[in-house]
Amino acid sequence: TISRKQRRLIRAAQHNAKQSKPTTFTEDQIKGHLSFQTYVKEHGELLAQNERIEYLKDGSISARGCKANKGYTILKGSRFDASKIGESKQELKALFDELVNDGVIVEKDKSIAKFKRHHQFKSKTLATSLLYMRNVRPIGRWS
Repeated sequence: TISRKQRRLIRAAQHNAKQSKPTTFTEDQIKGHLSFQTYVKEHGELLAQNERIEYLKDGSISARGCKANKGYTILKGSRFDASKIGESKQELKALFDELVNDGVIVEKDKSIAKFKRHHQFKSKTLATSLLYMRNVRPIGRWS
């Protein structure tokens, strides 16, 4: 996490910049600090709980995931080929539709799907199967 003191310092610099007052940081430095704070806010808790993030890169699949308390979490920004949804089993189609309706997954051009936020699955097998849009075992796929 980022200390309260550091967050206050950046907020003060941001406020002074908006008021056209002198600041101790340049505009780019303020943007960088705010970007870092956003990253820590989105990933910090998850990363603190998990020592290891795993990667899956296979064709059009580019995903990051990690063990969760009870299951497996696919991280925000992970992508996969959604054009195979028509060939998938009903269970995976229903799960995909549910995640799209809930705003977890965003479709681009009906071919590439992207996780808009982290999502925890019941198992690593289910998470991997969704990425491949078919039933697969995760063994040997994640590194």
